[in-house]
Amino acid sequence: MKPPASGLFVAPSVEEKYRSGFNASVGASSEQLDSRLHGKAARASPHLQQKQTVLVLWDDLQSAEALCKNVLAVNSHAQCEIVASVSRSETILTTTAIDLFITSIDSSGGDALDLLFRCNMLGRRPRRILVLLKQPTARVAITLRELAVDGVFDFAAECGRAFESCLRTIDSGRPSWSQAANARFCDADSRMVLYQLTTGEQLALAIMGGGCSDQDAAARMGVTYHTARKIRHRLHIKLDVHDREGLICAAARLGYTRLTDKGIVPLGLAILIGEHESRRVMKRYRTKAVIRDADVAGFRRILIGTFP
Repeated sequence: MKPPASGLFVAPSVEEKYRSGFNASVGASSEQLDSRLHGKAARASPHLQQKQTVLVLWDDLQSAEALCKNVLAVNSHAQCEIVASVSRSETILTTTAIDLFITSIDSSGGDALDLLFRCNMLGRRPRRILVLLKQPTARVAITLRELAVDGVFDFAAECGRAFESCLRTIDSGRPSWSQAANARFCDADSRMVLYQLTTGEQLALAIMGGGCSDQDAAARMGVTYHTARKIRHRLHIKLDVHDREGLICAAARLGYTRLTDKGIVPLGLAILIGEHESRRVMKRYRTKAVIRDADVAGFRRILIGTFP
């Protein structure tokens, strides 16, 4: 879902807030006001005065421009670039050193969650990553924590000033997670449901949650039709649903699917495939009790060193 285009993130700039406080001083000249203004801004955060390259992945241009205004309010030396598709942002991330990458998981231009996974795997991770969410789900919050994302901001529950504060915290090298995202991460009921599912069942939930048939799901998962039916039956029991519609609702509620212009599509499918395949290989090697150093390196590359 797209955020409102009209000024959701727009907040008074740092200079405006400092100047309004200085104008209350009695008998201060304009030169004194300017010197005190820049002195306070420099003492507030020396990092904010450095030149930064900021990449914003957002499919709504007006909202993206509002985001850039907030970034420039915090750091007037920042250079912002706006892209609307995941493929374009991936090209920039692999060829350019990015200081701050701002994205939304709900972008219709592609799967941003898979993009973060590939950036880590290829060693092209930006210096800082800020993810903007609306009503974050438990699975997305857990995945972002495992991917070591620097900040998560809930733009449905927080205002523009909180966004500025989030930017300052991230720039200082500290993580900044909104209360809603932390609540989802610590949601015991949702975590219990997620941990009951095997990696194969999570992959099946992301695929079957789009409403496809058992035959189509079996072809996409590389299993037989009967295996796909068994997996669906186990999902019905573990998620306490009774039909296809209930499974679709459960997949969306837990964060395994998302709604786009093309319909319901899986979210973070590459992560689920990588985790499932690595578990299968590890299980096979444990059975044979034989494993090579080269295989260990390959597993770590698949898992990015983040999944248990």
